[in-house]
Amino acid sequence: SGGVLYEYGNEYIIRGILSTNKVAELGKTVVKTVSGVPLLLDNVAEVKVGNKAPKLGTASNDGKAAILMTITKQPAVSTLELTERLDQSIAELHELLPADVHLSTDVFRQARFIESSIGNVQKSLYEGGIFVVIVLFVFLMNIRTTFISLVTIPLSLVTSILALHIMGLTINTMSLGG
Repeated sequence: SGGVLYEYGNEYIIRGILSTNKVAELGKTVVKTVSGVPLLLDNVAEVKVGNKAPKLGTASNDGKAAILMTITKQPAVSTLELTERLDQSIAELHELLPADVHLSTDVFRQARFIESSIGNVQKSLYEGGIFVVIVLFVFLMNIRTTFISLVTIPLSLVTSILALHIMGLTINTMSLGG
């Protein structure tokens, strides 16, 4: 037996594997034991036969019925460029829709993850470069060595990006370590 619990805009499917179909016996189901005393389902819930069947295959957004559509990109396509083009197309489509139809593109955006990863890498590069310069200067007390390090770090980064470009590779989440 089981059913569906609707709470705060969420739908919970309840499934029980029991050997009875009697409501009174279902109420005697032990939910958990507290200090050796069994807590029965009757103590925490109203057990009754309901009339709602679960709505399987439906979607909701902010607790309201919705239609969910996912778009899967091809491997050779840039996620950021595709997301930008989709946003433009969706904006054009939105103008053609009735006023009571709302489009939400903020449910899951892989572009957000990629932009965040790139931002984290940039921040780490800046912080690492500054830290290297400070450590070299403090321990070596030599401005020339510190300056050489200051120049070689960005130069090595540019060289790495150029090597990736020559090999036909891009900086994606896999090459960023994710």
